[in-house]
Amino acid sequence: MTVLVVGGGLSGLSTAMYLALHGVRPVLVEKHPTTSVHPKARGQFPHVMEALKVAGVDGKVTAASPKDGTFRITRAVSLTGPVLTEILAKSPDFGHLSPAPWADVSQERMEPILADRARELGADLRFGTELVSFEQHGNGVTAAIRNATGEETIEADYMVAADGHRSPIRHALGIELEGRGVLGEGTGTLFEADLQGQHHFLCYLLNPELPGGAGVLVSTDVPGRYALGVSNVDGPKDWKQIIRTATGIPDLEPKILDLPHGRSVTRHGVAQRFRDNRVFLVGDAARMMPPTGAFGGNTAIMDGFSLAWKLAMVTKGEAGPGLLDSHDPERRPYSKILADQQFLLFTQRGRPDLADDPTLPAPVEPVSALFFG
Repeated sequence: MTVLVVGGGLSGLSTAMYLALHGVRPVLVEKHPTTSVHPKARGQFPHVMEALKVAGVDGKVTAASPKDGTFRITRAVSLTGPVLTEILAKSPDFGHLSPAPWADVSQERMEPILADRARELGADLRFGTELVSFEQHGNGVTAAIRNATGEETIEADYMVAADGHRSPIRHALGIELEGRGVLGEGTGTLFEADLQGQHHFLCYLLNPELPGGAGVLVSTDVPGRYALGVSNVDGPKDWKQIIRTATGIPDLEPKILDLPHGRSVTRHGVAQRFRDNRVFLVGDAARMMPPTGAFGGNTAIMDGFSLAWKLAMVTKGEAGPGLLDSHDPERRPYSKILADQQFLLFTQRGRPDLADDPTLPAPVEPVSALFFG
């Protein structure tokens, strides 16, 4: 018997890595053939780096970060200005709270680091493999999985739903999301260009010449490659002109790159419960929130850190199953706070039309409380 992890994103790979670290050899299935190719979920907070140190990968994450350690966040009309708000000129100093540094790696590079370490520790990672069906019973979970060679049945003690924001597992269990729902739909592209010395940045754009009047421009892990997202309004899009508007460089000649799954939906919602008998929700399967604030990827990693040691102790007979009851009360209230805080930042940075909403939450002060309590 083992633990079946469904989904090979940040939360699934983190769960598999920490399970293996604690002596349980999990099986992870991921329907896509590789780890993510999307340069999103960028940046690691100090408390996450502490958790990654436990798994022995903090050094690799630091090494994969930009060497100068700079990352600027602005709210502007374009990348070259005018700047409306200087949100972050450098990472806050939390040295009095944690000995760990900040890091600046996107999901595109983080996932292979987690996957490699999980394999080193003995996890069985199966990419190109999807969950077909599952059934819970008194002694565990029976799951049917399928890859290019056929179907297989797996018997597991527990199953972890790390299958993303659409989460077929969550839907099969009848677990609804509670929150504000869909906030908007976007689309985007990757491109290469010489941005005249702009290297490591995240720029929230408010510009009436962009589709929908707003967008987000961000650097990636690859020097000279950038990602741009805008509202998904109807009609054809001249991406070169949109990029020139976003960068504020009218004569720029960007090289447009393909971006698989180039449409995205921004949602706000937290699952009604994070556990259903022997199935546990983590990552985007458990919560959906705007990307403003960088808590999505960080919390996904910490979901695995928090849940894996408990599953390992119970699976190995070192603790009773009651230990697993703590997953929901520990992670769900915290997730509600994070989702609300990221929605607040979403209104401040990209949706000023929502600034007068009387239901907006108050900001958590100091912000370090979101990291360290």
